[in-house]
Amino acid sequence: MRIFLGYDHGGFSIRDAVIAHLKEAGHDVTDLGNSVFTPDDDYPDFAYAVGTNVLNHPGSRGILFCRSGGGVCIAANKMHGIRAGFAATIMQAIESIRADDANVLCIGADAHHVLDILAMIDAYLENTYVGGRHERRKEKVLALEAGTYKPLHHA
Repeated sequence: MRIFLGYDHGGFSIRDAVIAHLKEAGHDVTDLGNSVFTPDDDYPDFAYAVGTNVLNHPGSRGILFCRSGGGVCIAANKMHGIRAGFAATIMQAIESIRADDANVLCIGADAHHVLDILAMIDAYLENTYVGGRHERRKEKVLALEAGTYKPLHHA
């Protein structure tokens, strides 16, 4: 599978392990993060790079890291067509693709041991969107993105 990887300074420390793991598993990895540690870089730049590439290469997936995983997830989800899922557990990584059809996975590099991160990545990449009852929800999310959402219930 084609994977676009992005990370700011918060994810730089795990980049080599992630890239090696993905390549060993046979994935085509494009590293869109910095090649040197840059402490004043900004996560939206990497979310944009990964999101743009995922959108331009149908069937690919993106993986983003920052210290918490939250910043890259927020930034990536601002891009039309990107469905970025946040994972702090293997179950969340699986459900981000199976139930939510996330085309980008976001993980906090400081929150987990690298082996746990690799397990979350594997779980995400080994699964696919199941559709079915989830399709209705995905369509509502797409309507939210398009500004055409009509709620069934009023708050």
